[in-house]
Amino acid sequence: MSYFPKSEPEIIDVELGDPLEKSCVPPPSVPPARVFWIFKGDDGSKFQTINSSSVAVNDHVIVHCPIIFQGTIFIQYANYTDQLKVNMYFTCTAENTELKDYKFGNQFRMNILKNKRKSIRHVAPTEQYISPSVTIALRGRSFKLFCIYAGYPDLMPEWRKVNGVIDPRRVNWGTDFKKSLLIQDVDFHDEGDYECFFPSMPELSRRLKVNVHAAPYWVEGPPPSQNSSEGESVEFRCNARGKPTPNITFYKNGHST
Repeated sequence: MSYFPKSEPEIIDVELGDPLEKSCVPPPSVPPARVFWIFKGDDGSKFQTINSSSVAVNDHVIVHCPIIFQGTIFIQYANYTDQLKVNMYFTCTAENTELKDYKFGNQFRMNILKNKRKSIRHVAPTEQYISPSVTIALRGRSFKLFCIYAGYPDLMPEWRKVNGVIDPRRVNWGTDFKKSLLIQDVDFHDEGDYECFFPSMPELSRRLKVNVHAAPYWVEGPPPSQNSSEGESVEFRCNARGKPTPNITFYKNGHST
């Protein structure tokens, strides 16, 4: 895995109670790196996980959506506690999960201002990041839906599948406090409409459609090789499926027949 480009840590002025988001593009990696954020000391000797209900991170590449959203940290409201960690920075981290190799990149710390409000008692909710209305998931992999609202107090949605059931055995809630829904080992029956809803504020609920696609795959395995004598008939059955439906072409000695 390559290194992040060198950059100086940022000090960002944020109004008390305001949201903040910062993107982080991971360096080239094979396989592609997993991206997450941690607290890291400026001398590199201290590390701490971020465990806050007001912080969510998109660590997924969304099919057919800009990759800029992968690695984005979403802070729903800035609070005094965000600047109490002296000499600690929010730090973007890329992990090559095969090699267990870590690289550290973008860093920032917040400077909380009090021009708009002196304290946080109530900040009206605003949409910070909602997944696209239509998401494409790939069979056999995982997909992740986001429903993030800025504001105070925290808004944590419930999730349901419209006209269906979410299999709890394949759900991973991660560390986003239910602001994202991650379903693993996707299959065609996972296709459909999903809803993030807020019982106390139903007007904020959102419906998100998931279409499941699949790379071509063999239904009964690839056609086996056959031995035959001159003049005999030979039949090869190519039983493959996929979504969209794959085009099947036979080749002989590298040329289509």
